[in-house]
Amino acid sequence: MMATTSTDGSAVGWPSRLTKARLHFVSGKGGTGKTTVAAALALTLAAGGRRVLLVEVEGRQGIAQLFDVPPLPYEELKIATADGGGHVNALAIDIEAAFLEYLDMFYNLGIAGRAMRRIGAIEFATTIAPGLRDVLLTGKIKESVVRLDRNKRPAYDAIVVDSPPTGRIARFLDVTKAVSDLAKGGPVHSQAEGVVKLLHSDQTAIHLVTLLEALPIQE
Repeated sequence: MMATTSTDGSAVGWPSRLTKARLHFVSGKGGTGKTTVAAALALTLAAGGRRVLLVEVEGRQGIAQLFDVPPLPYEELKIATADGGGHVNALAIDIEAAFLEYLDMFYNLGIAGRAMRRIGAIEFATTIAPGLRDVLLTGKIKESVVRLDRNKRPAYDAIVVDSPPTGRIARFLDVTKAVSDLAKGGPVHSQAEGVVKLLHSDQTAIHLVTLLEALPIQE
């Protein structure tokens, strides 16, 4: 999405420094309309034939409600067509499914992971180690950013994340601290390093949604 220009040639609407951004986190105090803004941003970025993934991480099914579609599964599904033929896919990240995927991908423990799910061990693990939850969520988002299609091009031109509210967004994005609490090495640490590199690159932008009210602005 490129910045437009006014009559005097200055950029309006979209800062030029964001033209390289492919990963967009949208946050704001609850009730400010961040999900609506995230959806609008995804549709705008998809205009002109682009492919955009809209991601939900809190399990609220707010995207499904907004687009009036059935609850989203842990699967990338098309939910909207944008001007110019682009499309928006949506994904609601299920933390247990992401954990199973992680165990299978990095430790070849798919069968063991499914057994853990049956006895409730995954929910227990992500509850006692909240940093693990954020590592899994941001790791899945990173995978969507770096994934290539059959033509070796990025699978998505942009990824928009309906992020946790401002009260939790700093912890959500602080993967470095989360990993230091979990592991000093191994696959978890290696994946987190890749996430940190992406988050601190010019490919990532954070958008804050607020209202002209004291509390949302203060937060």
